[in-house]
Amino acid sequence: MTGVVFDFGNVLYEVDYGEMARRLAGDRAGAWLEGVARIGIHDAYESGRAGLEDVLRALADAGFPVSRERFLGAYLAIFRPVPGMAELLARLAERRPLGLLSNTSPEHARLFIEQTPEFRLLRARVYSFEAGVMKPAPEIYREAAAAMGMPGGELAYTDDVAPFARAAAAAGMTGIPFRSAPELARDLAALGFDELEGFGA
Repeated sequence: MTGVVFDFGNVLYEVDYGEMARRLAGDRAGAWLEGVARIGIHDAYESGRAGLEDVLRALADAGFPVSRERFLGAYLAIFRPVPGMAELLARLAERRPLGLLSNTSPEHARLFIEQTPEFRLLRARVYSFEAGVMKPAPEIYREAAAAMGMPGGELAYTDDVAPFARAAAAAGMTGIPFRSAPELARDLAALGFDELEGFGA
C-alpha cells in the first residue's frame, strides 16, 4: 500500500447544507431543503450535466429565486474542517502520494477546494463534474487511480459513505469507511502506514 485518496465532504471538511438553507431561506429553511430535494438538480449539477445557471433557474421555478451572488455566498459557507484531518494530511504528505476524489460541483471545486492551502498536498484531484460520472460508478475510481499514476491495488480510499468505500474496493482499491481522523489513522497504520502509529493519542 503506497498512497491514499480521500473523499472531501465529511472526511476533510464537514458539509452543512442546513447552513446554506438558513442563509437563503431563514425560517423557511426546511421547506427550502425539501424543495431542492424535489427539484432533483443536485446530481445533474455535480455530474456536469447542469451548470450554475440551470440550478438558479430550477430554484426560481420551484419558488426560491436567488441571485447568483447570494447563492454563491451561502453555497461556499457550508464547510468546516474535520478535526485532525489537516494534521493527518500533513503527516502523510511527507512520505506518501495523496489524492482527492469528490462528487462535487465546479463552484465548490474552483472557489473553495482549489483555494484552500492544504489541498496543494494532493497530487491528484478528481471531480465528478469533470469526470461526467459520480461515485459509486466504478469508472470514477479507475480515473482516480490513473490520475494518481499507480494501480488501484496500491491505493487506500476513504469515504464517509460506506457504499462508496465498498465501491472503491470493488474497483481494486482498499476501501476504508471514514469515522474520524484518529480511527482513519489506526486503519491506515494497520495497512502499513507506520508514520501514523500513535496519531491523535
